[in-house]
Order: sequence, then structure tokens, then C-alpha cells
Amino acid sequence: MKPEKMSIDELLKCSRWFEPQMEAKLIQFDRLRELEQCVLDMGCLECSEETDIAQDKVLEKLGEMSEHLFDSMRELLDIWIHLTEMIDHLEDPKQRTVMTLRYLLDEDWNTVSDCMGCSDAEVHELHEKAFAKLKENRKK
Repeated sequence: MKPEKMSIDELLKCSRWFEPQMEAKLIQFDRLRELEQCVLDMGCLECSEETDIAQDKVLEKLGEMSEHLFDSMRELLDIWIHLTEMIDHLEDPKQRTVMTLRYLLDEDWNTVSDCMGCSDAEVHELHEKAFAKLKENRKK
């Protein structure tokens, strides 16, 4: 999904699972590369013409899978960049800090409060104002 078409709620939810999703995709990408190398190594055994055709089909399919995986990684990164830019455009530095700690650095509310030297209530109030401002800025 294009980040420009996502609601603020959807963008913020995506930020919570960005890192595990990206890590999983990188692992998948590495496994595809290993499989590709295994198939290439098997081709060095000088088998039949039929085996060469099968190997080409497997390599082609692995290439398609890698492209699809790369596209999904790019989509995740686009969402992350879009959210980062939106948070960076918040005028109030405290609001920016709350949103950065909570959504970009994935900190829990207690850690956000501790880092900012604010009460939980103050942090939640800053969050609500920042959330409203992000929605307002989105409509412009």
C-alpha cells in the first residue's frame, strides 16, 4: 500500500512492526540467495540438457521471488520514510520527541516518560496533540 493513501492510524501501526518485518524479509532474501547458489553449483555437475532447462526454470522462479521480496521491502521502507518525514515536520519539539520515541524507536510509554522527564499524563497529552497535528497536516 502507498503511504500517501494510508491513514495516520495505519502508518503508526506499521511502525510498530517495521523492524521485525524487515528482519524477516532480509532472512528470506538471504535464503533465496543461498538456494540460487545451490542451484548454480548443481549446474556445474554437467548433467543433461533437460536438467539445464529445469535449472533455468528454478533460477527464473527464484529471481521472481527475490524481486517480489525486494519490492515488499521497498514498500515497507517507503512507509517508514513517509512516517519519519511527517514526524519531522511537527513544529513542537516535544511532540516530535514523543512520536519519535514511541513509533520510530518503539519505546514503551514508561520509557518515553522517563526520557522526556515528564509524567505519563503529560506524555499522553503531547501524544494526543501530536496525533491531531499529524492528521491536520495530512489533510493539507
